[in-house]
Amino acid sequence: MAIASDLLIYVDDLRTTGADNKLCWWVSRQAGSLFNSCGVQDARRKQSEESQEPGPLAGSMVHMSVGEVCGLISQDKWVKTRAYVDWVATSLR
Repeated sequence: MAIASDLLIYVDDLRTTGADNKLCWWVSRQAGSLFNSCGVQDARRKQSEESQEPGPLAGSMVHMSVGEVCGLISQDKWVKTRAYVDWVATSLR
């Protein structure tokens, strides 16, 4: 039994999910065709390869394993967020 595919969009970036590389490729192709029909250019050369650990998307990372999906934040994003929080805490004193 395979999980369903999905399309995740964040501002000008998108990620597809699926049970295997072929399904991910098919979903990416379908999304690209839809975007092109609406006048939004999409090029396969600009897309990243299919992977179960694709790296950060807008500063967050998602890892999948059997029966579990974990969302993580990159170290750089965490350091920047901590600096903002510290600045706000200092400003409120």
